[in-house]
Amino acid sequence: MDNEQAERRIDFPSWIINFGAFFLSLIYWEIAIHCLTNADAAFTPLSLVLLPAMSLFLTALCSTPAKTHNKIFFYVMLSLLSIFYTSQLIYHDIFGSYYSVSMMGMGGDAITNFKASVFAELGENAHLIIVLFLPLIVCIFLDVFFAKKLNRKLFARKQHIRNLGVCLLLTLPVWFLGVFALRLAGTGARSAYAIYNNSLSDTDTSVSKLGLISTSFIEARAYCLGLGSDGAKIAVENAASQGEDLTKALAGLSTEDPETTLFPTSIPTPVPTLPVETSPVPNATATPTPTQTPTPTPAPLSYTHWCYDEIDFNELAELATDEETKSLCRYFATVNPTSKNEYTGIFEGYNLIYICAESFWTYAINEEVTPTLYKMANNGIVLNNYYSSFLNTTINGEFAFATALWPDISRKNVDNGHSTGSFASTATNYMPFGLGNLFYDQLGAKSYGFHNYKGTYYSRNKTWPNIGYITKFRDVGDGNGGMKFSNSWITSDLEMMQQSVDDYINNDTFHAYYMTFSGHGPYNGRDTNKDSFNRNAEKHIDEVRAALGDEITDSQALYYIAAHVEVDKAMEYLLKRLEEAGKLDNTVIVLAADHYPYYIDKNNNTTTRAALAGKKLDAETELFKSTCIIYNAGLKEPIVSDAYCSTVDILPTVLNLLNIKYDSRLMAGKDVFSDAPHKAVLYNKSFVTDYVTYYAPKDKVTWKVDTENYSKQTLDDYLSSMSSLIDAEYASSLQIVNTDFYRFVWENAIWKNNNE
Repeated sequence: MDNEQAERRIDFPSWIINFGAFFLSLIYWEIAIHCLTNADAAFTPLSLVLLPAMSLFLTALCSTPAKTHNKIFFYVMLSLLSIFYTSQLIYHDIFGSYYSVSMMGMGGDAITNFKASVFAELGENAHLIIVLFLPLIVCIFLDVFFAKKLNRKLFARKQHIRNLGVCLLLTLPVWFLGVFALRLAGTGARSAYAIYNNSLSDTDTSVSKLGLISTSFIEARAYCLGLGSDGAKIAVENAASQGEDLTKALAGLSTEDPETTLFPTSIPTPVPTLPVETSPVPNATATPTPTQTPTPTPAPLSYTHWCYDEIDFNELAELATDEETKSLCRYFATVNPTSKNEYTGIFEGYNLIYICAESFWTYAINEEVTPTLYKMANNGIVLNNYYSSFLNTTINGEFAFATALWPDISRKNVDNGHSTGSFASTATNYMPFGLGNLFYDQLGAKSYGFHNYKGTYYSRNKTWPNIGYITKFRDVGDGNGGMKFSNSWITSDLEMMQQSVDDYINNDTFHAYYMTFSGHGPYNGRDTNKDSFNRNAEKHIDEVRAALGDEITDSQALYYIAAHVEVDKAMEYLLKRLEEAGKLDNTVIVLAADHYPYYIDKNNNTTTRAALAGKKLDAETELFKSTCIIYNAGLKEPIVSDAYCSTVDILPTVLNLLNIKYDSRLMAGKDVFSDAPHKAVLYNKSFVTDYVTYYAPKDKVTWKVDTENYSKQTLDDYLSSMSSLIDAEYASSLQIVNTDFYRFVWENAIWKNNNE
C-alpha cells in the first residue's frame, strides 16, 4: 500500500478518530477524578451516558476544512479539559467538594486570598496532575508517532465539510438518547434523571449521579443560558398545593393500625419508646452533668404565634405581578407560624453577641486547653443534636446563620449584579430580619459587626450594613478606621476582640456580630510549610502538645486544637470585659461554625478527623454533628434540648429566647423549642430526625424505628413529605432573595397597614 492509499484510508474515518480521542479521554478523566478524590458515592455507568453527545459536539468543532483551526481547537480543548479536571482535584483536596460553574467568578479572589494554599496543593499533587494530563500527553505522542510512520498526523486534520454536518446532526439525538437512558434508570425525587432536570441540585450530589463534566455542562446551561426547569418555582408550588396534607404527613400520620402512630401530634416530644441520640461535648464527664430538661411540649393555645398579623399572603398573592412572587405568597399562606413556648423571652432585654466561628467543630473543645469554650458549651442552652449544615464555603454558612435562610448552592445561582452567592445578592434587598435591623427597630440599639479580614471579601462591606451593622474590618484595603493586627494571615481573634469590645460595651443595650478567622486552616506550623501555615496554632502548639500529646498523636489534629486556643482566649477576654462592666449576666453569647473544618481532610486524609473525634466518623452525616453555644452566665441551670436542628434554626431560636418579634413563616429555620417538625438538614438535602437518617446523594435511608411496626406507605409518606418540606424551604429561600420578597411584603402589608 502506498502513502496516498494509506492517507485516504485514514482520511475516511478521521472524524471518528477525533471522536474516539475525546470520548475515551472523558471516560478516563471521569474514572480518574472519581478515584483520586476518593468520591463517596460508588461509580456508576450512568455518569457516562451524556459523554458521547459532548464528544460529538467537541468533534464537530474540529471537523472543518481548515486544518490549522482543527489542530488548534483539538489540542486547546484537551488542554482546557485537563486543566478543568486538575483544578477540580485541587479544589476538592482543599475544600472536600467540587466547585460549581457559578463559583468560577470567585476564582480570582480565591487565588488572590488563598494563593499559598493553592500553590502548596499544586506542589503536593504534582504526580496526580500528570495523571490527569495523560490523555493530552498520549494524543501528542500518537500524533508524533503517526507523523513519523506515515508522514501524516493522526488527529485534527483537514476534513470534508460533511463531517462537521454529520457530527452536529448526531449531537442532539445522541444527547436525548442519554437523557432517555437516565429516565429508564428511574425518575424518583433523588434519581439521576431528577437531578439532571432540577436546577436546584447541588454540585456534589449531581456529580455523584451524573459525573463531573456532565454536571458542569448542565450547570453552565442553567446558569449562563437559564435553560432547564425552574426547580425553585416548582418546589414552592408543589409545597403550596400539598398544603395541609404535607403537615399531616409530618405531624400525625397513622398506619393501618389506628393505635400505632409513627409521628405524634405533640411534636417535638419524642416517641416514648425511641432512644434519644445525644452527643455530649468532649470530656463532659469532667464537670457536673447538666440537668436534663425535657424538650418543651407545644405551648397552650392561649399563647400567641410568631407572625405579623398585618400579613395576609392570600391578599398579597392578588397584588403580585410576577409568577415567582405569586408562588411564594401561595406557599407561605400554607405555612403555619410557630407558637411561643415556655422558653419565650427568658433572655428578654438582654444584650447579644453573635459569633460565626471559622471552622469551629465540637472537637475544638477541650477542658484542658480550651476551658472557656468548654464552660460555655456545657452551660446555657445545650443543643445535643445540632448539626453544622455546610461542608465548606464560609459565606454560605454565615448567610444561613445570619438570616435563617438557605443560601443558593444550586446550579442556577442567584446573582443580582454583585459577587456570586445569596448573601452578596441581598446587598440591595430589604432585609428586615437582619439582627442589626431588629435590634435597632425594636430596641433602639446600635449594632456592630467585626471581622479580622478584608471587608471587600465576599462583599461584607455591603451586606453587613444592609442587615444593620456598623462595620469594622481588618485595615487592609478597607480605608480608615479598621483594625490592625500583628500579622496579616491568619489574624488573631483575640486581637480582634481587644480592639472591638470598647466600641459597644458601655451602651445601655448592644448587639455585636463577629466573623472569626483564627480557626482557619491550614493546621500546621512554619516548619511544615513556610508559605502556608497557621500562626495562631504555632503560638499555642507547645502547650497543646504538653497537655494532649499522649492522647492525640496526629500532628494536624493538635494544630487544629492549637488554632482554637486563640479562639478560646478571645472568649476568655470577652467574658472578663463583660464581667468587669457588670453586663455578663444579662448578655447572651451565641457561637456556631460557618462550616466543617475541611482542611483537616486535605488530600483525602481522614485520620485527623478520627484522631480528634476518638473514633471513625462517616462522611455522610456524622462529621456534620457539631456544637452550637448559646451561653448566658446568669442562667442557673443548663437548658438541654434533644431536638434535631441545624444552622438555619439558630436565629429563630435566639429571637424566641430574646422575645424579639419576627415572622416564623418567612424563615427556613425554626425555633428548636417550637411546635414545628424538627430536623437537622445538610447542604445536600440530607437530613436527620428522631425517626430517620437520610443521605441524599446515595438515596440511603436508615430508620431509627422498628419498621415492622409501620406500613411501607407510612414510611414512604414521611420520607417524601420531609423531602418536600426541605425542598420548599430551600427553594423559597432562593426566591426570597431573587425577588426581593421581603420588600414586596413590607411595602404591601406592614408599611401600608401602619400608615392607614
